[in-house]
Amino acid sequence: MLILPRSCPRCGRSILDDAPFFCPYCGVGLAVASAPTPPTKKTGFPIAGGILAIIGSCIAAFIGILMLMVSAFRSDAYYYAYDPYLRYFFIGFFGVLGFAFGMTGGIFSLKRKHFALSIIGISLLLLSGFVTLLAFALMIPYASIWAGLLFGLPIILLSLSGLIFTATSKGEFT
Repeated sequence: MLILPRSCPRCGRSILDDAPFFCPYCGVGLAVASAPTPPTKKTGFPIAGGILAIIGSCIAAFIGILMLMVSAFRSDAYYYAYDPYLRYFFIGFFGVLGFAFGMTGGIFSLKRKHFALSIIGISLLLLSGFVTLLAFALMIPYASIWAGLLFGLPIILLSLSGLIFTATSKGEFT
């Protein structure tokens, strides 16, 4: 559909032709309405990605708070200098940080806004899961490897699947 002005916007003369693309007097281009863009089909991928990221961030928050409490409530000075308790603090710190970024990325994904910030937030949650897994795996007792798998692996799997769902639906974001 063409939008035809009754007069030229530059010279002001009236245009008598039915469908001119240029003013016959001064040559200025006349506005042409573009074809409407088809609406993008909305899928449930951003919602699924946001929900998975929020669940993963809640697990990261639980692990983070638990590990911060373990590292904070040791009263013996020997335990503060002992390496695993510093790792508990490290795991706790990254768990709480992963919660904040993962929750933000998940909410952005649910709202279908700020694609880049959503991807960054969920990616930092994924990093938090890897830090949890590796920090537990580097501790000396074998039970800590299982704890790393028990706590870090769900965060990794949830955030990775949330990241995939969010990344595949880039066109739905505003």
